[in-house]
Amino acid sequence: MGGSGSGKTTLLNVLSGRLTTNSRKKIHVEMDKYTFDSKVINPGSSAVQKYIAYAEQEDKLIATATVKEALVFSARLRLPREFTDQDIENIALSLMEDLQLSHRADSLIGGPRKRGISGGEKRRMSLALELVTRPTTLFLDEITSGLDSFSASVVMELCKKLTRGSKTMGGSQVFNAYEGWDNRLPTTILMTIHQPSSILFEMIDDIIILQKGRAVYQGPSGRAAMDFFEERGYALPAQYNPAVRSILIMRSRPVIYVACSDLTSGIISLLCRIGSLKLHKRTTLIN
Repeated sequence: MGGSGSGKTTLLNVLSGRLTTNSRKKIHVEMDKYTFDSKVINPGSSAVQKYIAYAEQEDKLIATATVKEALVFSARLRLPREFTDQDIENIALSLMEDLQLSHRADSLIGGPRKRGISGGEKRRMSLALELVTRPTTLFLDEITSGLDSFSASVVMELCKKLTRGSKTMGGSQVFNAYEGWDNRLPTTILMTIHQPSSILFEMIDDIIILQKGRAVYQGPSGRAAMDFFEERGYALPAQYNPAVRSILIMRSRPVIYVACSDLTSGIISLLCRIGSLKLHKRTTLIN
């Protein structure tokens, strides 16, 4: 979490393997080595990417397809051939139900030139498209941006169920019938969020608050995060959104950066659940 330009999306792109060293663009990313089945790999390798899904901040949807058609099309392209047409159909129906899109199954998604589903429904649709592969690790960039409070709560509740390993959602009954797909839950979710409501803030397990590319706080969300600021003289007024308060503090005053418990290694250790992926040694993300 952090204000605009704090480095949230950049950090997410590095962790997901989307951003690598590029001398032409003057980007330098340094990461220590990982091992997977005794082979050295990186987050951008196919060995890791097949377990990862990433929902971008900007919706990239097929405007001329219906909600159901887009889900079925994505699943057919990305899932192995042993999944039958009926399996694909059941996965699509289950995801639409989970994200409360069932009533929009036959509605066009739409775009700039043709009216379709609402902006909030498009955000939920973007999430549904990434869940068709039942990812082990899910990256979400500003997934609640532009959503009303109800839609944001629906998305966050779904994320909580995924991280708790719910076996009754997202077509679980279909995936469980296939070897290698029945043990992909719970899902590790890493998301960026700009300004969550107090209710959503309490739903987050752990949080990293960024300012100008540096970590101000890393640890449990909710009361623990606010205690961190209060101990440093930044009290939280009564009836005030703690997430908004922390952003205002960083925007209005210089904050003393404290040593976090190995920021990048802490995040990347979450990814070690992918197969037999193990963190090789301490990691430095961006120099």
